[in-house]
Amino acid sequence: MLLLPASERSLNKLFAGDALGTVIDQLVLLAMPTLALTVAGLGAAQVSVLTASQWMPAVLLGNRFGALADARDRRVVLGTAGLMSCAGAAAMAFVAQVDPSLRLAWLLAASLLFAAGGTLHAVASAASVPRLAVDVAIPEAVSAQACVRNVARIAGLALAGPAVQCLGAISGVLAAAVFSLAKSFVARSIPESASDESVRKMAMQDTRSAWRISLTNRILRRLLIANATMNAGGAMVVGAFFAFAYDVVRVSPFSVGVMLFVGGSSAILASRRTGRLMARFPARSLCTATGLTAGAAVWLVPASAWLPTLPTLFVYEALFSAAATVFAISFAVVRQRLVPSHLLGKLVAVSSTSAAAAMVAGSLVGALLIDRAGLLVAICAGCAFSSAGAMSLIGLARTDEDADLREAAATP
Repeated sequence: MLLLPASERSLNKLFAGDALGTVIDQLVLLAMPTLALTVAGLGAAQVSVLTASQWMPAVLLGNRFGALADARDRRVVLGTAGLMSCAGAAAMAFVAQVDPSLRLAWLLAASLLFAAGGTLHAVASAASVPRLAVDVAIPEAVSAQACVRNVARIAGLALAGPAVQCLGAISGVLAAAVFSLAKSFVARSIPESASDESVRKMAMQDTRSAWRISLTNRILRRLLIANATMNAGGAMVVGAFFAFAYDVVRVSPFSVGVMLFVGGSSAILASRRTGRLMARFPARSLCTATGLTAGAAVWLVPASAWLPTLPTLFVYEALFSAAATVFAISFAVVRQRLVPSHLLGKLVAVSSTSAAAAMVAGSLVGALLIDRAGLLVAICAGCAFSSAGAMSLIGLARTDEDADLREAAATP
C-alpha cells in the first residue's frame, strides 16, 4: 500500500516528504562523488572522506535530534530539516568552484549540512508515525512508510543516472536542493494532532537518557546490538562489493544495476506484505526470523565466485533486501511498543546513532582488510560479522514481553 486511506492525510503528507527525501538521497549519492571528481578535481581518497561524512551527523548529533523531535513542533523540525538539506545541496554546487586548496573543506562542510538535514528528517519522521496514525494500526503505517521509501529509491536511482549523465553533477545537486525545499513545504503543511501538545510537555519533563533506557531494556538492548553489528558487517561487504563484482566475478555495471533494481523491487513487495505478516506472527518473531535470514543470505556474495554468478547475486539481492526490509519494519514496531510516545524520538536517534557509528567503523575496518588481505577476505569478514549480529537474535521471541512493557511504561 503506497497511500493510506484519505482520512490519514497527515500520514500521507509525511510519507510524501519521505519519498522526496529518498529521491534526494539517490541524486546526491551519485552527483556528489561525480562533482568532487570531475568538477572539484579531488582524488579517490578525498571522495571517500566526503562519502563517510554522510554518516557523521547521525553519530555526533543523533541524540540531540531525537530530543528535538520529541519536544518541539513537528512542522518546525521537519521544515528546518528540509531547509538544511536544501542549503547543503545548493552549497555543493557552488563551493566546487572555489580555491582548489579549500575545495575539500568547503565540500565537506556542505556535505555535513546536507546530511544533518537528512538525519533530522529521518528521526523526526519515524517518531511522528505513531502520533499521527488515526485509522490504521501502527504495523500497517510503518509498512506503508517503508513501501513508499522503497518505491522512491527505485525512482531516485532511475532519475539520478540520466540527470547526472546528461545534465551534469552540478545540475544533480541543484535538483536535490529544489526537492529539499519542496520537502520542507510539505512538512510545514502537516497539521498538529490532538495529542501533540501533551506529548511535547511530557518529553520536556522526562529527562531520562535514551541510551540508559535502551541498554537496560532486554529486548531493546539485543535488537540494538544485533542491528549495529549487522550494519557494521554490511558496510564491510558494501565497501568491497563493487570492486569484487567487477574484478573478481567479472560482472558488468549494467548487471549490477539490474541487481539493484531486483533488490529494490523485492523490498517493495516485502514492505507491502509485512503488515499482513504481523497480523499472524509476533513482531519479535519476525525480527528474529528475518534477521537470521539476512545474516545467512549475505554469504551468497562470496559464494558467487564459485556458483553461477549472476543467478546467485540476483537471489542474494532479492532475498537479502526482502529480509532486511521486514527486519527493519518489525524492529520499528517493537521499538514503538516498548517505548512511551514522548521518548520515541530519542530511541529512534539511538538506533540511528549506533547504526551510523557501526557503518563508519565497518567501512574503516573493511578498507584495512582490503588493503592487507584482499577483497574476498574483506567480504567474508563482513559476512561473518553480519551473521554474528544476527545470531544474537536467537531466543528473542521467548523473552517476557509483558515484563518489558511494564518496565518501559514505568515513570521516571
